[in-house]
Amino acid sequence: MTNIGTMFIRSSSDIDDLISQYAPDVVKVDIEGYGLTLLQCENIQKVSEWLIECHSREICEQIKSLFLKEGFNIAVIDYGEMVKLCR
Repeated sequence: MTNIGTMFIRSSSDIDDLISQYAPDVVKVDIEGYGLTLLQCENIQKVSEWLIECHSREICEQIKSLFLKEGFNIAVIDYGEMVKLCR
């Protein structure tokens, strides 16, 4: 398993580049107000499991909607804090 540590993402292309470079099975994201950046990613479907920490109900709902459209199953671990999305 490769752990690249903490990275600060500035755009959806940063996320897409990391997915292309590392081909991860799982991605853990602490959005910290950048949920819209994740919503613009093109490589979401290339990762089989995501753990996403949301800080806004609105962003969490948008993320859940996007992942449902991509065919993911969703489990809210603690609403407003962590969402597990997997295929």
